[in-house]
Amino acid sequence: MKKNDFRKNIKLTDPIFNKLKALMKVKDVKQYELIEIILDFYVTNKLSEKEREFFNYQLEELNKELNNENE
Repeated sequence: MKKNDFRKNIKLTDPIFNKLKALMKVKDVKQYELIEIILDFYVTNKLSEKEREFFNYQLEELNKELNNENE
């Protein structure tokens, strides 16, 4: 399985997609960069310590899986 096989399209409702497009016009930023900023903010500010630990564990496991598939 190739690295690109792990990439997926995200389906958004029109109102959410329009918010994303509007933000991209306010700030010169790519979609993936903006999504990363939003995710980082959410993890830092909206998850409890226990949820963050579980999130980080899950992220590590997914990264290991991706690395194993690329070897």
